[in-house]
Amino acid sequence: MIPLAAAGLIGGAVQIAKTIFGGESHAKPASSSFEQLLAKAKESFGSSGLGVTVEPSLGVHLSAEQMEKLAQLTDHADARGVTSLLVQHGDMSYVVDVARRQIVAKGDAATPPALRVDGFASLEVSAQQDDVVPMPSFGI
Repeated sequence: MIPLAAAGLIGGAVQIAKTIFGGESHAKPASSSFEQLLAKAKESFGSSGLGVTVEPSLGVHLSAEQMEKLAQLTDHADARGVTSLLVQHGDMSYVVDVARRQIVAKGDAATPPALRVDGFASLEVSAQQDDVVPMPSFGI
């Protein structure tokens, strides 16, 4: 006598074999073509719609356009797996905590903030996917 759980597994395997080898098919037709899904993904890529905030004690003041660019850079950094982003802006540099979407430190270009970062970007160039450069980790 076959236990009930084993019988269920055997029945499932038979159904899979029927579907693969030309038996009855239970596959649902796709509601959208691959090209439509790809186009939709490209349209929304890199724009989460989320902003970036500034740690109040830092006294950083950026224009709305600069904050929008910073939000785009943060989206790109997140897509590349960067967790802490060093952003160069003129003679200033900022560290953005990508998960919190917040500027957490600032410094000047000569002495950037002394925090561990794993990505670099600049507010001076147009925001594109290649604007964020992940930096290698050396286990430090």
